[in-house]
Amino acid sequence: MDVRYLIISLIIVFLGFFGLLNFAISGFQLILNPIQFGLKETAVQIKDGINFFQNVKNVHNEYLNVLTENASLKSELISLRFLSDENKLLRDQLKLNEELLGNSGGGKITSFVLAKVLGNPQDITGSSIILNKGTRDGIKKGGNVIIGNNLVGLITEISERRSVASLITSPKVSMTVYDISVENKTEGLVVGQYGTLAEMTRILPSEYIQKGDLIVTSGKDGIFEPGFVVGEVKEVSELASEPLKSANLKTLVDFSKLTKVFIVLN
Repeated sequence: MDVRYLIISLIIVFLGFFGLLNFAISGFQLILNPIQFGLKETAVQIKDGINFFQNVKNVHNEYLNVLTENASLKSELISLRFLSDENKLLRDQLKLNEELLGNSGGGKITSFVLAKVLGNPQDITGSSIILNKGTRDGIKKGGNVIIGNNLVGLITEISERRSVASLITSPKVSMTVYDISVENKTEGLVVGQYGTLAEMTRILPSEYIQKGDLIVTSGKDGIFEPGFVVGEVKEVSELASEPLKSANLKTLVDFSKLTKVFIVLN
C-alpha cells in the first residue's frame, strides 16, 4: 500500500513539473471560485451585520446619553429659573422696604427670611399655612409674614425646621389698623373672618371710610410692624342700632396661590 502511494505521488510530481496538471487545476478553480466567492460574500455580510448591530447599540447609547444630558440641562434651567425668581423677589422686597415701609412712620424692616409655602392640609379652614423655615433660621413666634408690602399673617407655631403662620383672615389674628386713603387716618381693629375676608371693627361713627379705601397696619398693637397693607374696603356696615361702624376688607393677595413669603426677623 505504501509503495502505491509513493508511485502516485511521484506521478503527480512529474505531471506537475511538466505542467500537465494545469488543465485539471484550472477546472477545479473554475468549480471552486463561485463557492469561494459565495463564502467571501457571506463573511462580508456577517461582518456587516455585526457592525450594524454594534452601530445600533452605539446609537442607542448615544441617544440615552443625549436624553440624560437634556434632562440634566432642563433640571439646571429650572433651578436657574427658580433662583432667578427668588433673586427678583428679594430685590423687589428690599426696594419696597426702602420706598414704602421706611416712609410709613415706623421702623424699617432690616432683616427677613425667604420661606416656601408648604400648605397646611390639616387645617380645613384654610386660615393657616406651613412654611419651610424654623428656629434654626432665626424665626421666632410672633414673626410677621409678608409678601411685598402686603401682610400675610403671623407665626403662631414653630419648630426647628418648620413654622405655622396664621393668616390675617384667621379669627386667631387681630391687628390695629388705619385708613391710609383718608386724611384723618380712620383707625380700627381688624379681625380675620376665614376665607379671603377680614373685618375692620371699632370704627367711630364720626370717622370717614368708604369702599375702595386701603387699610394698613398702624403698629399700635405692638405685634405687627406699621405700614403693611391689610386689604381694601369692600363694604361698609353702619347700623343705627350699633354704636360703632365696621367694614369688610378684601385682601389684595390670593393666599391660596402663595408659593413664597418673607418672614420678618426683627
